[in-house]
This record gives sequence, structure tokens and C-alpha cells, in this order.
Amino acid sequence: DTKFLDMFYSINNEYAVLTTYLPGHENYGVENFAGRNEVPHICNLMWSSGGILRNSIAAAASNLPRPKITTIWAAGLSFSKCHGELVTQYDPNLPQTFDGEEISKAARMWTRGYDLYTPHRNYIWHIYKRMRRGEWYADGSKSGHKRTYEKVDEDAIDGNQLQAMEKERSIKRLQTLFQIPGGSGEELGEYGLGTKRSLDQWLRWVGVNYT
Repeated sequence: DTKFLDMFYSINNEYAVLTTYLPGHENYGVENFAGRNEVPHICNLMWSSGGILRNSIAAAASNLPRPKITTIWAAGLSFSKCHGELVTQYDPNLPQTFDGEEISKAARMWTRGYDLYTPHRNYIWHIYKRMRRGEWYADGSKSGHKRTYEKVDEDAIDGNQLQAMEKERSIKRLQTLFQIPGGSGEELGEYGLGTKRSLDQWLRWVGVNYT
């Protein structure tokens, strides 16, 4: 904890966010990985359905002298002052979302003035593979079971249809966030973009052209 806090405060940025995909637990305790202080660094994006961007797999950065500023936020690790999560809370209206979850969070944080950084040392590890791991939804239902959906008679459709409807609705919501044609046009409120930086600025920063 002390080492990670020291890393965070070394950035000297109230709006810093340390974020990456964590190294696997097989290398637990190995800070100087590969003999060159190798750390996971996410630097590539890819397109998914609906014109939504998603993170690609992490590359590796070596012997970084300090945390490296980046354009991409990762759900694997997100460490910031608590106000970062208070003003950029997870959008609860994106069920069935995997592609687009992280890039939407990145855009919402960056347009609120937050800067993303790759940690320059490994101090936290993650267990990626667990035997008999189940998948559960937030409402307590198990994977494949029917879930409640607003204005839908769930008894008239099966679980797969329900999940497909939810996914389509979430894609349209993300399209609205990024101002991509085909979006729902719904009001996003606190789950929309910030006002410190614009969407156009973010697109230039990330290096993306939706056209």
C-alpha cells in the first residue's frame, strides 16, 4: 500500500488515475519482471459492434522512470482520489456490456479533467483463472437466467432474447454518449461526458476518427 501510494503522489496531480490490466498472480511478488521492470501498458484500441471502441490486450513497457500518461482506462485497476469515482460513477444502464464499458469510462473521466497513467512498477497482481467460476448478474440471477427489463414481459421471451435486447439498448446508449449515428438520443445526465474537455478534444487525444 505504501509503495502504491508513493507512486500515486509522485505524479503530483490531484486528478491522476493509475489504471492498467494487472499482471497475473503467477508472478506474484516479482516487481522487477523480466529483469527490466516490465509492466502491462494498454496502448491499443479496436472496433467492436455498433462502432464502439474497446481496449485491446495490454502490451508491455519496460524500465519506466515514472507513471506513464495514457489514453486508456482499464477496469482491472483504477486508483484515484475518491472524487474520481464519485463524479464518474459506473453507468448502471449498460447491461450486457463488455465492449465499450472501459472506453466510455475513459472518455467520461478525461472530459471531467482526469488524467490516466500506467503504473511504472508492479505492486498488485490478479488471479485470472479460477476453477468452477460462475457468472452472476448484479440482481443475483445466474448467467442465462431471465432478468427484469423495463416495459418488457419477460415471461413472453426467453433469457437469450432478453439479453440480446439489453445489449442492443446498451449499444445505442453508448452511441449516444459518443455522438455516433444510430444512438438512442436519450438524456444521459450524470452518466454523460464532462465539461472540462470536449469530445472532439478526447477524440484527438486518443487518435480516433469516427467518420
